[in-house]
Amino acid sequence: MIATVTETPEPTQGQLLSRAAERWIRSLQKLARVSVYFVSESSNNAPLRGDTKLCRLINTGTEGCAPCQMAHRELRRHTVATRAYRRMVCPNGLALFSVPVMNASTVFGSFEGGCVFTSRPDDAAFKKLCRHARVLGCPVEFAALHSAFRRTPVVHEEELHATIDLLQTVSESIAKAITLSVPEAPEDAPPQIIHARKHIEAHLSERLSLTSVARAASLSEDYFSKLFKRSTGLAFTDYLARARVERAKRLLRETRKRVSEIAYESGFESVPNFNRHFKRLTGGAPNMYRITQRPARSAPSDRSGYF
Repeated sequence: MIATVTETPEPTQGQLLSRAAERWIRSLQKLARVSVYFVSESSNNAPLRGDTKLCRLINTGTEGCAPCQMAHRELRRHTVATRAYRRMVCPNGLALFSVPVMNASTVFGSFEGGCVFTSRPDDAAFKKLCRHARVLGCPVEFAALHSAFRRTPVVHEEELHATIDLLQTVSESIAKAITLSVPEAPEDAPPQIIHARKHIEAHLSERLSLTSVARAASLSEDYFSKLFKRSTGLAFTDYLARARVERAKRLLRETRKRVSEIAYESGFESVPNFNRHFKRLTGGAPNMYRITQRPARSAPSDRSGYF
């Protein structure tokens, strides 16, 4: 009887970004007073998460907080369309924001948060909130609503800006780390693996196989496969695909060669195969990557992300 071995598919770049974003959020929640969470592109229609007691009370109305949900969906739409952070104030007077998590060509989701006041609200603000709650059919008693209103965090503009700036930096760091297709060689890597990596780089445009590279490293195929994955963190076939995509990215940035030429020069056997691997590892198509990497492209220096 022959046992069938099923390989676990490599995670897509979007999945890697989502995992990294969730890890950062767990750390950020310990530092910032602003509630932050991650919404992936695949769950872009997810409702606004009201993480304060005030939001939860308002959402008990017969219609929920429909105006807030609508405004928040618009916030997400603008974030994806403009690829820049956006900030707004919800109908209850709470500050909200959305920061895109993306690579050079694709938005994979966003850091969202807020649900805070940026200055101490007065009685007029509370009366406006009560009118809004009645319109929504909120059954909460006055005392409970007033208590939640007073307990809602007040985060001043400077602190809110600092939180958003930090999230932008985190987003850039995550994207940079994930889009580095080929991991750097550890200092204690075995000499056979260092030699194998150099061999792969030197013959990248040629047909390479686990057998041929193991032979070049003077190791058995089985032992080389295990040692290679332990040293690089990647299976041989995935490492090879990533190395070829890295070369293709460099050629797309530095030359004006056609995509088909770059595909074959990077070692891919066909353009469709190249496109599939390129999109899996970078999140977008080769032509889009080339456009977004043009030197003339620069990000706006002003804070243009306000409604």
